Amino acid sequence: MNDHDLEMIGYTTEIVCAAFGGSQAVAASDIPKLIASTHAALLALSAPPVTAEPTVPQLTQREIRATITRAALTSLIDGKPYQMLRRHLSLNGHTPESYRALFGLPASYPMTAPGYSERRRQLAIDNGLGRKAKA
Repeated sequence: MNDHDLEMIGYTTEIVCAAFGGSQAVAASDIPKLIASTHAALLALSAPPVTAEPTVPQLTQREIRATITRAALTSLIDGKPYQMLRRHLSLNGHTPESYRALFGLPASYPMTAPGYSERRRQLAIDNGLGRKAKA
């Protein structure tokens, strides 16, 4: 048991003894129920409040399309343009899947700007990548 549990047991004992010590007629069989309910109430009051996660407004298709330009993808986290989102997402604790889920993006939402992908593709073709070696 930790200090918090011991403290709650002490409070429970004080409350039950003060309220029902001698002035109230309580059957002996009801005392365990009384102690349990008092203890549960104290634990519930001492627990930290449950905070709801902030909700992210769902984007319209038009807003989603506006984040994709030929030169860059605009991050929905900080509003800055990036050629590739993967590193930015990992620095902010997201994966591409969690980012898409968080903002309600379709699975086909790109992680690389279209212009950047095309440049990389053309470089690969120019360097002969993907072709069989000449014998």
